[in-house]
Amino acid sequence: MRLKFENLDFLRDYQIYIEKSSMPKTQLIKFRSSRFYKHKKSSPGIPFTNIILYFCFCLLAAFAVDELHAALECNGFNSDHPEWIFCDDFEDETALVRVGRYFEYGNDNGDFTLKDGVGLNNSLGMRALWQPGEVGAGGLKLGFGRNPSGYMNKEIRANEDFREVYYRMYLKMQAGWQGNPAKLSRATVIAGDDWSQAMIAHLWGDNKLNLLLDPVRCVDQRNNVKCIGYNDFSHMDWLGYQSGVKPIFDTQNADRWFCIEAHVKLNDPGHSNGLHEFWIDGKLEARREGLDFVRGYTDFAINAIFFENYWNQGSPQTQERYVDNIVVSTEKIGCLCAAFGDCAGDFDGDGDVDASDFNVFYNSFGSNDCTRFRRGDFNADCSVDRTDLATFSKDFGRAPF
Repeated sequence: MRLKFENLDFLRDYQIYIEKSSMPKTQLIKFRSSRFYKHKKSSPGIPFTNIILYFCFCLLAAFAVDELHAALECNGFNSDHPEWIFCDDFEDETALVRVGRYFEYGNDNGDFTLKDGVGLNNSLGMRALWQPGEVGAGGLKLGFGRNPSGYMNKEIRANEDFREVYYRMYLKMQAGWQGNPAKLSRATVIAGDDWSQAMIAHLWGDNKLNLLLDPVRCVDQRNNVKCIGYNDFSHMDWLGYQSGVKPIFDTQNADRWFCIEAHVKLNDPGHSNGLHEFWIDGKLEARREGLDFVRGYTDFAINAIFFENYWNQGSPQTQERYVDNIVVSTEKIGCLCAAFGDCAGDFDGDGDVDASDFNVFYNSFGSNDCTRFRRGDFNADCSVDRTDLATFSKDFGRAPF
């Protein structure tokens, strides 16, 4: 992609290029100028109104690059993020069930489907549609690591055991949303070809409008898996649920993206040190510590995560929700702002780079006093100038959605 602004009355000699590099997942903003005088409030140079206009075009460039970041988060992730086990930004329109992707996809007769314009920054994303009273609206099942089921093996690091995983997804409810669908996701240890499970770490809705943790053990005191087949409720040991605090399913919170990240750690054999926790938009929602998830069982580790659209009581109306940018990792992932490097322009520390941060940058622009620190002097050259403007423009608009 390449955008070019030139031959404008107030920026006749300036060009802004946005180029997608040939290197994976790298976008560049290049500011080229035949002349650009350092702005000083007390000295001649380009009028500050022109600086502001120039900055506005920089913001257009920043927004375009940020959209590429969100849409192409998974491009080259194997080399850029070796700690990531799996990544899907849904920009790949090949089959959802294939090697390197999901082992099962339920589209609910087209109600859960890949759709353009519903993802982050209007990119491709997954749309789940419920009819009034409908319970199931499809889902995605991901297998990774060593797994006794050949059906689940899609060659995603299939020779490794993962006793600790993080997974992150973006979720948005349609404007006017009502109710709390019961199921969202679960991480599990598949222990047999019949889908017997050694543990389950549920992340699903509570009886209010929040998400909750609900960890389960399926191993007896002799370290044998006692749950036979999938979802064997009669043999599950429920280890204690805990609700989050943010009512993401409240109608007031509809029509905005939430960054949801869960962390599951199996206990060491003989110890009750397992962990289940989750964050929304980078803030801890709930944590269950001291869990004896699998007792002394070690045959298999966490090897599957299911992403679900299942409403036990049925949806109260026709409505949609959207899923995008799923990542599974051995380390904490973070939201997009953090995923693409520290947001240096987040001066007020609220997790985004917006108008309030621009106000801080505006007040520092043009200063060249080495005797005091100026926020906005990103390259530490004692001057807040066009180089720092370019840096700030790259950060502007980044947020955990």
